[in-house]
Parts: sequence; C-alpha cells; structure tokens
Amino acid sequence: MSFHATVARRWTDLDAQGHANNTAFAEYFQEARTQFIGTGASAGMLVSGCIVVENQVEFAHPIAYSQQPLRVEVVVCEVGASKFMLAMQLYDGAQLVARSRNTCCPYDFETDQPRRLTTAERAYLESSFVTTAPLRELPGVALHGRGERYEFYPRWSDLDPYGHINNVRFFDFIQEARIAAMTTVSSGKMARIGTSSWGEGELPTEYITWLLVRQDVKYLSQLKHRLTPYVLATAPIKVGTSSITYQAEVIDPLAGNSLMASARSVVVSADQQGMPQTLPDDLRRTLESRLVV
Repeated sequence: MSFHATVARRWTDLDAQGHANNTAFAEYFQEARTQFIGTGASAGMLVSGCIVVENQVEFAHPIAYSQQPLRVEVVVCEVGASKFMLAMQLYDGAQLVARSRNTCCPYDFETDQPRRLTTAERAYLESSFVTTAPLRELPGVALHGRGERYEFYPRWSDLDPYGHINNVRFFDFIQEARIAAMTTVSSGKMARIGTSSWGEGELPTEYITWLLVRQDVKYLSQLKHRLTPYVLATAPIKVGTSSITYQAEVIDPLAGNSLMASARSVVVSADQQGMPQTLPDDLRRTLESRLVV
C-alpha cells in the first residue's frame, strides 16, 4: 500500500531558468519522507534520529510555479535489520516529474551509532512494502583529490533538528561546485544564466541549456557548521553523445582530507526548447582531456 504526501511549492524554489531548481526536488522528497515516517509507528524515529545514507533523484520533467501542491507517492522497497529504502514518485498534477530512492537508517545520536529497527517500526514499514525496479546504476570513479577544487562554507541555516548539515543541502554544495567546474571548461558554452560570464546579462552566442537529469549522493560522515571551509573536488568521468557524468567528493581538509560524501551527476546538453543536442566537438575534446578514469 502506497502513502501519498502533498508538498507545497515556494516561489523561492525557482532558479534563473524559471523552473524549480534540482535542489528543490530533493526538498520535496524530504518533506514526503518526513510525512511518511512521522505518520505511523515509526514517528519516534524522527525524534530519536533517522539519517539518510544515500539519496538518488532522477529528473523527468521541469516544475513551474503554481499555488497547487505537488503530490508524492511513497512506498517501501527494501527493509533490513537497521536500514530501509523508500521509493518515491513526484507528480505535478498527472505529470510524473521525478523519481527518488532514499536509503535511511535509524540512528542513536546519544551513542552516535546506527540502531536496529524495532518490531513496531518494521511492521509499519512492511505494511507499505512494494517491489520496485532500481534506478539505473551510474558509473563511479574514486577521485582521490583529482578534479576542480571548490571551497564551500555551510550556513547556520543549513543545520537540521539533529544539529548537523541536512542531507538536502549537499545538493546545493554539489551544484555550486559543478557549475564552477563546468565554467572553467568553457565560460561561453557552459556558463549558467545569471553568472558573471554573461557580461551584461545578454545570452552568449554559444549558449547551451544544461539540464540535470540524475543526481546520486552517498553520505559517509556528518558535516557540522564551522567557520572554516570544506572542499568539493569535481571532475567529468564520462562523456556521452549529449551528456556528461560528473563525479564529486566532499573532503574535510581539517581531518586529513577524509572523504565525507561522494556524488554522481548527469547533465545533458539541450537547446533553448529543452531538447537534447549533440555536444559541440571542441567542447567534447576539452572534456575528454579532463576525464578522470
């Protein structure tokens, strides 16, 4: 049996391209996940602790602003001893706009350790169990510090009720680092709307629309708020006909460059109507020269 959540849009969800930014999709799924967990016998988990260890989002269609809420269908597709996976589908009216898989773990913040599901929690989760097909596996590469380095500072408002940087905010950091890395490849073809690379705000003659179609994040350690930066390394690891797959790694330079999270992103080159188009030859050559394998 599936669970249906409704999530309100906000005007601030929109980005410079006029539709909901990819980070807003992660917010919508988080709100639906919270509603599902907080409704049944698993509600206490939100208080004692429940962390996301992997977050996958597949984007299918843009979301425009409207006062009508979005709808999220939530099912449980995996239940283990101390973790569970939610499969979610996001709808704008009748239009399927995104899919997500969240792997979650009940957590005891007093002992700073994962814990096993209780009998009641397991029964509640299993009551919504549905077998679903996994999302397509993305290629991955260990960067070991290679790629473009980008320093980022978590904001105080990035903290969630557990006192650490919320999982959704990683989408922000990864996006900022990816845009910075892409702009170093070509400030004309890969610059985003509104960036300083656009000069006086005019569309560059070589303008390409870049669409994020997939974002996967694996969380390895919790980030805390601090006044010194963390580092994101970002590099292309695969170049397709119209797509680029990027690997990103969150690094803590104050902890021996320990790996805090890893991510894979797939962006597609599109025309101004949003239709995929073949990567220009010169851009492909530059990207291939920077591939990390």
